[in-house]
Amino acid sequence: MSDEERRKAEHDEAVSVANQATQQAHQTIMRSEFAVAAGKLNVVNVDAAFKLAEGLSVDASGKVHGVDKALQDLKKTCPFLFAGGGRLGVGGGNPPSGGGGQGTENQRMNDFIRRSLGR
Repeated sequence: MSDEERRKAEHDEAVSVANQATQQAHQTIMRSEFAVAAGKLNVVNVDAAFKLAEGLSVDASGKVHGVDKALQDLKKTCPFLFAGGGRLGVGGGNPPSGGGGQGTENQRMNDFIRRSLGR
C-alpha cells in the first residue's frame, strides 16, 4: 500500500468514527430533550415513549426539532404512556382501606394479634 493510499484509508476511517460520534451525540441530545419534555407531561415510561416517537431531528447547531409533535402524537396513539391516560375505569389495584370485605377481616385479625402480644 502506497503512502497516499494509507493516508486516504486513515482519513476515511477518521471520518467514519467522527460520523458515528456525531450520530451518538445527536441521539443523546434528542433523548435528553425528549426526557425533559416528557417529564413535564407526566410520561410514565420515557424510554418506551422515546423509542415510539417519530419525527425527531437535530439540526447543525444542536437544536432538537419535533419533540412537542411527537409527544402530542403519542398522547393520541398511546395514552397509557401518560399518567392518568389510558386507565380502564374503576377496578384493579388494592381496595380502599376501611372498606368492607376481606380488608376488614384482615384488619380485625391484625388487631387481634397485636392485642394478644400486648402491642
